[in-house]
Amino acid sequence: MDDETSAGGATSAEYQPWAEPWVAEPAAGRPAGPPPAVGPSDGVAGLPGAVAGVPGIPGAGRWSPGAGGGPARRLPAWLVVLWAAALAVLLAMVAVGVVLSARDRGPMAVGPVWSGELVSFMAPAAAGGSAIVLLRTGEDDRGTPITRIAALDPATGRERWSEPARVFSASTAEPFYPLVAEDGATVVWVRPLSADDANGMSVVAADADTGEQRWSYGQRIRVSSPPLLCQEESAICLVSGDGTGPSTRTVLDLGTGEVRVETQFRDGPYFEEIGENLFWSREGSRPDVVSRLTAVADDGTERWTKPTTETFGETAGGLMLFNFETTRQDDVYVAVAHHAFGGIYLERDPSRRIDEADRNIMVGLSAATGERLWTRPGATLGCVGIPFDPDHPVRCVFRGAYRGEVGLEGPADYGVTLEGFDLETGRATWSWDAGNALVLLGMSETRLVGLGQAGDAVQRVGDTHYALRLRGETVVLDLARGLVSGEPPATGWCTSYNPGYIKWPYPCALDQSDAAPPAPAEPGGALVGDHYVWLDKGGRVHGGAIAR
Repeated sequence: MDDETSAGGATSAEYQPWAEPWVAEPAAGRPAGPPPAVGPSDGVAGLPGAVAGVPGIPGAGRWSPGAGGGPARRLPAWLVVLWAAALAVLLAMVAVGVVLSARDRGPMAVGPVWSGELVSFMAPAAAGGSAIVLLRTGEDDRGTPITRIAALDPATGRERWSEPARVFSASTAEPFYPLVAEDGATVVWVRPLSADDANGMSVVAADADTGEQRWSYGQRIRVSSPPLLCQEESAICLVSGDGTGPSTRTVLDLGTGEVRVETQFRDGPYFEEIGENLFWSREGSRPDVVSRLTAVADDGTERWTKPTTETFGETAGGLMLFNFETTRQDDVYVAVAHHAFGGIYLERDPSRRIDEADRNIMVGLSAATGERLWTRPGATLGCVGIPFDPDHPVRCVFRGAYRGEVGLEGPADYGVTLEGFDLETGRATWSWDAGNALVLLGMSETRLVGLGQAGDAVQRVGDTHYALRLRGETVVLDLARGLVSGEPPATGWCTSYNPGYIKWPYPCALDQSDAAPPAPAEPGGALVGDHYVWLDKGGRVHGGAIAR
């Protein structure tokens, strides 16, 4: 049964939510999203326990009746004194809790040592004793980047080995990032046979430190979606074809490269694996494109196939199904269909309206049957600058509409709500209305200046904490609980993009300029022994030594 969830917690027109941080108890008369459930083991800002009198602390500031509802028992005087002292210490910890947790924990600091000139298309990844990067070395006569995978010595930046690598394919918008597997011992990537994509590719596995090839699969295959680690990270799942007939999904043993399972799909020629054992196929020419979702078992047996119109519902005419994002929680797939449109659709009909609710549609699907369990129109997995974390699911829910008379500078009546949500039910666990924050729509810094929102930014300042700087004010977002009180540090991690929409994190100051890393952060770079490797805003590679 399809359950359409609601945003909940929308703020009134006169209340600007960024002017004051959200706390567990909303200010009187001001609407707030539902506070998250807090259990006895939940503390504030990552602290290990709970404290009386503070949100999230059971029994705070009150006496409990004795058994049977009788009067409260009087505690011994020494215990009262001890409790009061402990309470004072813990309250002081809570007062600075967000600030402490917002800074990457630990006494380590990074001292810059070296920097390179080449640009990487991915954040460095630790593999063995090396830092793996994807370097741009030039471009071909069609403007396609020429790239190679390289293993760098983290202490000096010197290349230990490098090989040609394919990042982009004509059949998919998703980049082919190298995979690090077997506890960092092995790297897997897509290698072109020539600069011409039509000549095919192969999938290669090599030793992370030496580059010695372990195995290679394929000679002239066309990889149609990024290879995935699958079957509990013991295999590589790969979809390929020749561009004319049905595609083939191959499961390769990670250790040997031998084929475990091979499945040929009846649809084609475009077939992409958008999640483990979940596929998107499309065939035909516009406007008569037929698009389907298909799920298979580990042995390649088809479990179900459905038209995307049945899965996601009918969408606004003229929109183009662009790509998907997916995640899985037990027996539920959570999928988002992204639609794109060009200015021509608005120019032909100036009165036309294209709703944000039609451009992104989130659904929960039964992995066993494909039945749609719930729907959230206008939602995306994570937000711009806030990568999706399946352990702390957050979505951006957009509203407003594009109209011909306003051009493509942004939707009219635009707004965005951030929500924590349950992956299985789609229900919101907390909600905060960020108003018309265009930075969450992915607007560039230049466009934000032109639209009066200069300086707005999203900055990661902790494991689950983000600072949102909107209209000169700053709020702190905890992915698990929503807005929390606290002052973020001056440096954190921002997100940079290149023209091909490849994105990577970089250490940044309040104005989004480059900064030294505040501390080693796993999502931001590669921590290898006593050295850390990261990218700057322009994608150049830097390395530093760890001071403890």
